Amino acid sequence: MKISYSAVQDWRRCQQLYAYRYIDNLESVLPQPAMTLGTVLHNYLEGFYRLYPTVGHADAHANAVQHIEDEHGRELIALGNTAYAGGQAELAEELFGLVEKAQGIAERYYTTWGQHDADTQTPLLVEEPIEVPLTDTILTPTRVDLVTRDDDGLTWLWEHKSSGSIPPQTRRMKDLQTTLMAAIIHHQLGIKVDGVVWNYLRTKPPTVPDTLKSGLLTMRKDLDSTWPTYLSEIERLGQDPIMYDEVRQRLEGRELTNYFVRIAQPLYQREDILLRDFVTTAQEIEASRARSDFIPVRNVSINCDWCSFSKLCEAAIISGDESDLKTRLFKARKERPNGDSSTQSTPTGDDWGLWDDPDPSDSPA
Repeated sequence: MKISYSAVQDWRRCQQLYAYRYIDNLESVLPQPAMTLGTVLHNYLEGFYRLYPTVGHADAHANAVQHIEDEHGRELIALGNTAYAGGQAELAEELFGLVEKAQGIAERYYTTWGQHDADTQTPLLVEEPIEVPLTDTILTPTRVDLVTRDDDGLTWLWEHKSSGSIPPQTRRMKDLQTTLMAAIIHHQLGIKVDGVVWNYLRTKPPTVPDTLKSGLLTMRKDLDSTWPTYLSEIERLGQDPIMYDEVRQRLEGRELTNYFVRIAQPLYQREDILLRDFVTTAQEIEASRARSDFIPVRNVSINCDWCSFSKLCEAAIISGDESDLKTRLFKARKERPNGDSSTQSTPTGDDWGLWDDPDPSDSPA
C-alpha cells in the first residue's frame, strides 16, 4: 500500500479530508491559486537547475521562464474561464494573472540567485522520484527537490518553499520529510548530505510605492518593498534617485532578507523519533482502510475554513447528502508520479539503521 507524507499529514488533520482525497480520489475542479503558483514555481526551478550545467545560467533561465507559459498558460486560461462561468470572478482574475506573476517571481529569483548558484553549486539530483518501503506492506513515494555539491565539497539537500511569508525555525525543525529524505539519499544513492538549504520564494510581490500629492514617492519606513521596485517608480516619474538615497539604504538587500530568503543549516535532527511517529500513523491508516466497516471521522474545527472539501462536509452535516456537490465541484484526482527512478533496491527503515544512534564515522560520499 502506498502512503505518502501528504497522506499522513491529511490523516492527522482530519480523517474525512483523507477519505475525500485518497479514497474518493477527489480534487477541486478549480485549483487554489496559491498551490498552483507553488507548482508552477517548482517547475521553473526544476528547469533552471537541470539545464544550467549544460547550457549556462542565462539560457537555462530563459528556457525555464518560457516553459511556464508553454506548460501552464492555456490550462490556466481555461480554468479562469470556468471560474468566470461559475460566478467566481475574483478567482478567475487570479488564475488569468498567475503565469505573469510566476514569471515575475522567476525573473527576480534569477537576478537574486541565478548566476551565484551556477557559479557555486553543482546539481547532483533534480526532482528525483524515490519510493521508500517503510514496512513490508507500506511504500512511501516521495520526490527530492534538489541536491547540490558546493565549491567546498559540501553536499546540500534543498527544499524549495513558496509562501506568503517566511515560517519560523520551529517549523523547519519539525519537518519530517526533509530529515528522512537525507537518510534515504545516503543509504539508497550513496550521497551523504551535510546540510539542508531552505530555499524560500515569497509569493507576495514587493509593494509599489504610492505617489503623494507633492508628486514625490512615499518614504514611509514600513514600506514592504525592494529597491528595484522603488527605483522603477522613480524612473517612471522621471525623478532623481539621489532624492531617495535614504530609502535606497533601507531597501537595498531586501530581496535576500525578505523575499528570497535562504537558510542553510546542518542536519541535527534525529530521524528515529519522527520516523516512528510517521510509521505508526501509516500503519493506522493501513489498518483502518482494511476494515470493511471503516467510517472516517470528521475533525470539525476552525481549520475547516481553509479546507478545499469544506462544502462537502457542510452538505453532509446539514442534509446528509454531498453527492451532488461531489459531481459539480470536484473531479478525479490526477495521479502524482513518484516512481522509483533507480534500479537499486531500496532498504527499509530498519536496514538504514534509523532506529540507532547516528554513526560519527560516516563521511561524505
